[in-house]
Amino acid sequence: MPDFASAIGQHQDLSEDEQKRIGRSGGDDMDAEHKNYLALIIGMLDRKDIVLLDPESILKPENYRLLGELDRNRVDAALVNITDQLSRIEHSFRDTRTPDASPELQNMIEHLWQMKNRIESKYGDVYKI
Repeated sequence: MPDFASAIGQHQDLSEDEQKRIGRSGGDDMDAEHKNYLALIIGMLDRKDIVLLDPESILKPENYRLLGELDRNRVDAALVNITDQLSRIEHSFRDTRTPDASPELQNMIEHLWQMKNRIESKYGDVYKI
């Protein structure tokens, strides 16, 4: 196994253009499940069914109201992170410099699903998304 320090020493500085090329998304496609979920999210944002500046708009009030105070507080705490992740997904999708479907965007959606599932497995179907 080569010495890490010597392996690093073999590489020269990259030009700015090369750094930009490497930093761009590969533009690979996403699977249908992720594309459909992305379309759902963007559609809800466009129709103002959910508004990221109003995190409560992401909640299903009929289910949220059934929770006790402590459980609502836990759902509210997670809502901050879910809203932030939705914002990241929207920004990536709407940014003209990034592809509309990419492995990076798929990973963001996966992360959102994990956060959402952790809460909803304990407290029920409390989010619209």
